Amino acid sequence: IGLNRGMKYEGALNLSYSKKIKEKHQIFVGTEANIFQDNTSQLTNAAEGFPNSDLDFPSMALQYMKDGKPSGNEYYYRTVGFVGNANYNYDNRYFVDGTFRMDGSSQFGANKRFAPFWSAGLGWNLHEEKFFKKNEIVNRLKLRGSVGTSGSTKFNTYQALTTYGYYTSDRYYNWLGAYVMGLGNPDLKWQQVLKYNIGTDVDLFDRYLTLQANYYIENTNDLVSSVNTPASSGVGYYTANIGKLRNKGFELYATVYLMKKPTGLTWSVSGSVLHN
Repeated sequence: IGLNRGMKYEGALNLSYSKKIKEKHQIFVGTEANIFQDNTSQLTNAAEGFPNSDLDFPSMALQYMKDGKPSGNEYYYRTVGFVGNANYNYDNRYFVDGTFRMDGSSQFGANKRFAPFWSAGLGWNLHEEKFFKKNEIVNRLKLRGSVGTSGSTKFNTYQALTTYGYYTSDRYYNWLGAYVMGLGNPDLKWQQVLKYNIGTDVDLFDRYLTLQANYYIENTNDLVSSVNTPASSGVGYYTANIGKLRNKGFELYATVYLMKKPTGLTWSVSGSVLHN
């Protein structure tokens, strides 16, 4: 028997401006601010003694599970972000773009709520060059590369706070006892991933064959992880920025179109090879 309750809200405000100059220069700039909150709780009770599998409404149970008790959890966090980006395109051949953002989250220490992130990228459409214009085999050939940083909020909601649990089954003169579940860390900060990527996009044979290839290196710094503490401290762990991680690999994607109809009906087969 479960009961879930949640309240989420998200808001964003963005402004953008684009302009084309002399048919060959395309400029775009934008900025955005966003906020997010998630407050969710879950409650679970276990019941037993149902007459049969078809009569599974909670009121048909004989009793709550023997020696059982309700269980559940809840989490509550907020994030806020500010981002600015710019893009320049020359004659649909050369592309340059950049992004800078500042994000804050209640999941990190009181002294390290905010962290900056950035990215930059280059692109080259070779198929738009004069020496490719009459190519009947290669319909599209784009080379690209990028570098930038990113973060994540996929962590325990209260990882930076000192948290307590209560001994609900024992009392002393009607008083409840409490114990420390995890030590807080006011200096816990965002882990940052520095990403490098180079790749190409290719369309062949009147776009009946499309290919995409990527090679990447991702270096994670200030890795967020749990640190075990001696049993004599009375606390099992605390969370800190204690490590580094590197991922590198390649990705290959291919799609073959067996049929393309003017009505929009298509039949295609896709495959991929990935190594990390």
